[in-house]
Amino acid sequence: MKKLLLSGSFLVIALLTVFGQHASFILDADTGNEMDDLYAIVKSLQDENAEVKGLISSHFNNVQLLTDSMWNGYLTADINTVMRSQELNEMLLNELDYMDIVSLQN
Repeated sequence: MKKLLLSGSFLVIALLTVFGQHASFILDADTGNEMDDLYAIVKSLQDENAEVKGLISSHFNNVQLLTDSMWNGYLTADINTVMRSQELNEMLLNELDYMDIVSLQN
């Protein structure tokens, strides 16, 4: 069984699709930044060739968070980007009933 640690969620999906092999891995996602990580996490969780062992919440750096107070619908003052990603990851895992997967902050 292959074990991977990757920080590109879509890369994981591409590898599984291309090689069609079972892989066990940890996802590292800045989920609070953009929608792409949410889709990649769901796809990885539901892929029969994938075994997600953990989900790490990562910091993101988006210049708009500092310059545009209305960006993405939440206040930007004192935002903790890792915590925002963590909250979203935990909500997603809970909704999909994957709470047995370890969810950590990076």
